[in-house]
Amino acid sequence: MNDSYENRMNKKYGFTSSSEELSTSENLELDSDNGEVVESGEDLIIPISAWEAILNQLGNIHEASQNMAEARERAAKAEAENEFLREKILNLKENLEILSKKKKRFFR
Repeated sequence: MNDSYENRMNKKYGFTSSSEELSTSENLELDSDNGEVVESGEDLIIPISAWEAILNQLGNIHEASQNMAEARERAAKAEAENEFLREKILNLKENLEILSKKKKRFFR
């Protein structure tokens, strides 16, 4: 229970701490023939084009989530305005009924 969060995540998922990252990042080399990042360890090799595609998709997802948040905000505003206008219409109808009853009494 006294393990730090980083140690628990490292054991569970194989994460590395920042000091370990620095030492392993020195072992990275760029293979200029096929544009792949080659690491001397047992890690997965990912082509740079695939990594860039993943980052672009991540950016698209982020932009889509922002658009969804804005749409939710507009929808909430429209719902509130709709509710307000419905109440206003009901009040106007009640006032119209009251006025028509007063008018009938006045002309009797």
